[in-house]
Amino acid sequence: MDEALRERTGDHRFDILVNNAGIGQIVTLEETTEESFDEVMNINIKAPLFVTQQALPRLKDGGRIINISSFVTRVASPSVFAYSMSKGAIDTLTHILAQQLGSRNITVNAIQPGIINTEMNDETLKDPNGQKFAAGLSTFKRWGESEDVADIAAFLASSDSRWVIGQLKAFQSSLLLFLQKIDISLTFFSFTFECLLYSSFDALNPFTGLNFTVRLLSALISNLINPGSLAR
Repeated sequence: MDEALRERTGDHRFDILVNNAGIGQIVTLEETTEESFDEVMNINIKAPLFVTQQALPRLKDGGRIINISSFVTRVASPSVFAYSMSKGAIDTLTHILAQQLGSRNITVNAIQPGIINTEMNDETLKDPNGQKFAAGLSTFKRWGESEDVADIAAFLASSDSRWVIGQLKAFQSSLLLFLQKIDISLTFFSFTFECLLYSSFDALNPFTGLNFTVRLLSALISNLINPGSLAR
């Protein structure tokens, strides 16, 4: 590695590591073999793990590590079983490295793209049904291009991202936006149930619990209408 770096840059140290190599297999759990599983894990998680291990002594303080994950870590996709597991491991690796390297001002983040027009998705995007499926995942009604991912990576590699660390940046497809709404709704009903229990068991002053419930419900409704209002 040192020799290759010197040939390219004249130095054995560098600033930015992008773990981009990966393969995908359309294989269910029932169809997965030990060989196919090992192939995906070796390329998608073992390779970036040990490349990162070798990179750490050579990565300059204040540097950047950018991992390419996938939207399949947020959406259950049984048809890409091993691939989904490998990208879940990348997300975990991102969080661990972010915690470990923060003291060196090295930021570690992951990008979770949807279906991108690359060699890995050739077969999907050649098929009209595949094109329809890929476009339907996006709010923009199109599949992604390499430039869409590259621009996000460029931001994460720049000094502008110095306060961004341990983040999993997802392309906001229609499905992910829908799941976010579900998550907000589940939070809303969970808090509602807990508050009702609280008010029911406040024997000394039942109106205290009821008042708390009303105020919290009002805040949650405001947050549904204007996301982020609770944070303020």
